[in-house]
Amino acid sequence: MTPGTIVVALGGNAVAPPGERPTIANQFRHTRASLGPIVDLARDGWRITLVHGNGPQVGDELARNEIAADQIEPLPLGVLVAATAGARIFQSGGNAVDAGVAAGLCLCVLHIDMVNKDGKPFMPLGTPGGDVQCQAMLQVFLNIGVFGMEAQTAIEAPRFATYSYPGSFEPHEYHADELRVERRLAAAVGDALAAKGHKVVTWPDWTWRAGGVCTITIDRARGILTAGADPRRMGYAIGW
Repeated sequence: MTPGTIVVALGGNAVAPPGERPTIANQFRHTRASLGPIVDLARDGWRITLVHGNGPQVGDELARNEIAADQIEPLPLGVLVAATAGARIFQSGGNAVDAGVAAGLCLCVLHIDMVNKDGKPFMPLGTPGGDVQCQAMLQVFLNIGVFGMEAQTAIEAPRFATYSYPGSFEPHEYHADELRVERRLAAAVGDALAAKGHKVVTWPDWTWRAGGVCTITIDRARGILTAGADPRRMGYAIGW
């Protein structure tokens, strides 16, 4: 078989199986075991998109938040999500990729959500991007759900991200009050945001650092699927 492109989904239950304590050590062990065959595929020339779920892990973190709420300030959901399965895949993947494979494998972890409307799936969307993932996806969701934009227009709209929190990855940098804004948006509102106390940093337009959101909206009344792909990173919207 000629190598092509494949999507591999690594679920949260795969690294925290029933009947075993979901310690960090055990989850890393299962993550490494899962990534071994994936690296073998990369050695054979396959292009791999690796996605993950982390439902059990996020649930555990939320429980810890609740149990310790009277002793320590709870962490927001976006921080809890970023510190779970994705972080373990990044570390384990980096350790698994040797010099002979590194030139042909780029480990890219995506965050994917499903938005329901009237109890039915309405819009799956996802993006790579570390701590910017949830911020980029929320902006695209609001552009569609609140401002009524079409999928592609919502994705191409100027984007911003706050860095006023400890980053999820080493060395956990913290940039107090810093707000990074794409140039098109900064030109319109940058001065007003700075006047409110934000430390505005201007991103280039279409920067890859603002994520690479892709989505599909489902119009059940008309029987139409509408897709959008982010020009900030390599992505395609294809129908057949």
